[in-house]
Amino acid sequence: MFLSLVLAATPTPTPTPANGGLKPGLSLDQVTPGTLGFLVTFALAVAGLLLIRSMNKRLRRIRHRAMLEEMAAAERGEGPGAGATGPGDGGAGDGGPAGDGPADGWRGSGPVTGDPGRSHR
Repeated sequence: MFLSLVLAATPTPTPTPANGGLKPGLSLDQVTPGTLGFLVTFALAVAGLLLIRSMNKRLRRIRHRAMLEEMAAAERGEGPGAGATGPGDGGAGDGGPAGDGPADGWRGSGPVTGDPGRSHR
């Protein structure tokens, strides 16, 4: 029963005209993007990837500089919360640096090493 309904609802394919169903006088080469369209699309994709790569590099530099400034301020004892970290600003729980920066050998995995008297939180 269900099969007969499906077969009845299925349209019968019609043969495709020789020119692909285009208006008379047009060929497939005239309506497809071709090589130039591919090259333009490829160039836009490459430009987008380069922009994203540049943005990531600049963001890493900004984070690194901010971390170094924060460490220097903490060592000088400046500010009301110098050396203290909270959620989202590089504390141990959010995957960010926990007191030691790249200059001190921190690579994001393993135990944090440094001066035993210095608080890492």
